[in-house]
Amino acid sequence: MNDTQATEAAKTTLRTVDQLCKEIFGARFVASYAMGSLARGGFSPLVSDVDFGLIVTEPLQPSDAADIENVQQIAGKRGCYLADRLSIFWGSRQSLENDSSGGRFPPFDRLDLLDHATLISGTECRQGIPAPTREQLEVAGFEFALDYLATPQRIEEFKHPERIVSATPVYLSKTVLYPPRFLYTSDTNRVAGNDVAVEHYLKRHDGADAGLVSTVYEWRVGGDAPPETQLLEQLQIGLLPLYDQFLSHYAQRLKDGGRGDLASKADDWRHALGLE
Repeated sequence: MNDTQATEAAKTTLRTVDQLCKEIFGARFVASYAMGSLARGGFSPLVSDVDFGLIVTEPLQPSDAADIENVQQIAGKRGCYLADRLSIFWGSRQSLENDSSGGRFPPFDRLDLLDHATLISGTECRQGIPAPTREQLEVAGFEFALDYLATPQRIEEFKHPERIVSATPVYLSKTVLYPPRFLYTSDTNRVAGNDVAVEHYLKRHDGADAGLVSTVYEWRVGGDAPPETQLLEQLQIGLLPLYDQFLSHYAQRLKDGGRGDLASKADDWRHALGLE
């Protein structure tokens, strides 16, 4: 399956999920959206997620989360393409307008919905929904990074990057390309795909970190996999400088934004990586 066929297969998955949501939510279904790289471009069958946005009517129900999980399970049982990478974001207009805790639309994905998502079916309903602030995006992005990238296992991998080389392409790609995306969002208050975020990063950096970002991005968009020896060498010399850029930037931004608690965690993370 080439990239064009893979993209169409992933869009078929979204249409299946759309139909399942209509069946399960019935009259409460308002609209569904293609999100992420399937909406803004740059979808890669090697590493991309399949992102779907759902808007339902108020009030949100205690059973909604279980219904969303049911949709995901049915999609998997039906053999939908990349169902294991299906990510469903959901809420109501009210939960998005009021930034409430109901549903699942973190600030980054809410901005992606507003700026890039394309309507699959239903009634367009995004007009008037406020965009998240830069501070909300930075806090949410850093909290996500803490949960996903700052675990003891992850920190140990940074000291033994051969473990990252031997992991899946998705794991490697996210390890290297998440920091440029977080930095892009912090610098611009926008959400972009890896293409724009990587270009933004490479315009500002030219060291071993930039070389690593460039190599992983080129692989991600369909280039030949680099030799493991090359990848390991680039991780050994570029991964820590990459995270130093990310953590130094966010520590300062979080301090300036009055989130000294999170800035302290950024400093602790840097210390655990031996960056001080």
